[in-house]
Amino acid sequence: MSTIQENLLNVQDLILKFANQYHRKVKDIKLLAVSKTKPVEKIIEAYAAGQRRFGESYAKEAELKIKEIKYILNLLMNKILILLFINLEDRKSVV
Repeated sequence: MSTIQENLLNVQDLILKFANQYHRKVKDIKLLAVSKTKPVEKIIEAYAAGQRRFGESYAKEAELKIKEIKYILNLLMNKILILLFINLEDRKSVV
């Protein structure tokens, strides 16, 4: 388990604890991860760990990170599609 994943789980535990302590619904509490100054790889890792809300101070910085994340995700999707195609082709040759 990564440090980001561990930290996210710890914060979620704290949210649960304080929600119960102050009679709040957990679903009404939103965690905003501050991604400013963090590299895109760490943002993707946090997203993979379940974090969905991120905050940036500057719109331009956010825009650049979003473009980079989309580029990386497109590359990953292309690799997955290639692996699926190879796997399908291997199965056809067996039959």
